[in-house]
Order: sequence, then C-alpha cells, then structure tokens
Amino acid sequence: MTYNVSVVIAAGCVVLAIVVLIGAGTARPVQAVSYSSDGRTWTPSLAEPLMDSNIRWVPGTVGYRSSTSTTAPTQTAACK
Repeated sequence: MTYNVSVVIAAGCVVLAIVVLIGAGTARPVQAVSYSSDGRTWTPSLAEPLMDSNIRWVPGTVGYRSSTSTTAPTQTAACK
C-alpha cells in the first residue's frame, strides 16, 4: 500500500468518525411521566400547579418565617 492510499484511508476514517459523532449528539432523556385527572386522558404536564404558589414549602420548617423585606411574613409549610 502506498503512502497516498494510507493518507486517503486515514482521512476517510477521520471524516467518518466526525460524521458519526456529530450525528449522535447529546443523549436526551425521554419524558416517561404523564398526568391524568380522570385516568383516561393523559398529558405531559399538569393543567394547574400541584401546590399553592402563595405557600413557600421548606423541608422541616413549620409556621411563619419573617422576611427581610417590608412585606408581610412569608407562610411556610413543613414537608415530611
């Protein structure tokens, strides 16, 4: 095998490796969770938030926590 043939084969292997690696891209997980309120209709997201957005959920905290701002204290609820 001559030098020129070796260079062409090596370049071909490099191009093939680049094409394969670019085509592979990054792994993207498939969302396997679906939600249903009636057991018949399934959607990939909730129709409304699961928790009240006015309550700040902090693990282990019970009651009210004072805020450093001038607003009223933020209500917190315990997560157990």
